[in-house]
Amino acid sequence: MTSVALINLQQADNKSLHDFLGRFSQIAVRIQDLELRVALHSMITTPKSGALAESLCKKRSANMDKLRHRVVGFIQIEELSEFCDKVRRD
Repeated sequence: MTSVALINLQQADNKSLHDFLGRFSQIAVRIQDLELRVALHSMITTPKSGALAESLCKKRSANMDKLRHRVVGFIQIEELSEFCDKVRRD
């Protein structure tokens, strides 16, 4: 598998950032010698979260582990927001 698979990756409108990161990770681990800049480009351009892209543009991650750690923080924010919305509806 090549880095083109990451470039072609899309986050569907009805899928969460968590789902996107799962698919991203499944692809990324299969790419031999994945360059951080390619992974970062995919993380900036693909997810629907504008806040994530803005954060990644402001401060680039030093390695893949740090990139994943930052994205997990945004996933937690997204999940908390969804939970709060559900509580308000109920």
